Amino acid sequence: MNIFLLKTQPLSKEIKVLSSAIYYLCSLKLNFISTNRGEIDDKNDENLISRDPPDNKKFTDDESRYLTTQGPFQPKMSVYPQNLELKNKKHQCSFAAGWYGQYNYLKYSKIKDAAFCFCCRLFGQDPGDAREEETWTTKGIGSWSKMKGRGIQRTGKLATHFKSAAHKAAEERLQIFSNKKSNVDLMINADR
Repeated sequence: MNIFLLKTQPLSKEIKVLSSAIYYLCSLKLNFISTNRGEIDDKNDENLISRDPPDNKKFTDDESRYLTTQGPFQPKMSVYPQNLELKNKKHQCSFAAGWYGQYNYLKYSKIKDAAFCFCCRLFGQDPGDAREEETWTTKGIGSWSKMKGRGIQRTGKLATHFKSAAHKAAEERLQIFSNKKSNVDLMINADR
């Protein structure tokens, strides 16, 4: 028994030293990941990730983090392009920046002259949930008539979308994603 203990003791000491070194290296790496995760250099990635809706496809977690920290693309222009067909019919013929204040997740594309929904664009595709409306995520709304109302006591396109089950589900996913405490990699670090 003495021989076994005499041979095992130095080995166990070596294992202890190696495991401490591994633990230390893992701690350093996890700390590096948690402090740098999702931090994107605005100067470099502004050109890589366009905030104008039609340019965006499927996003990585880091791209989604960048976009959620930036918020919806809401350019305020002195004059928005007019839809002449609607103007001739005496309808609302252009986008109105005032809609941003009423609908926080509304975003506007200068490229397409169309409106999109920020949270549905980022988080509207979840299996088994209410499906996002393609118009608000990929095509965009460019017909500005009936945006605020569709007649007496009938809600317009904006209110209808922003009260829809699909939008509410996407908005909830956005809130969960934005809450850093619920990110798995940060939860792992908190347990240490």
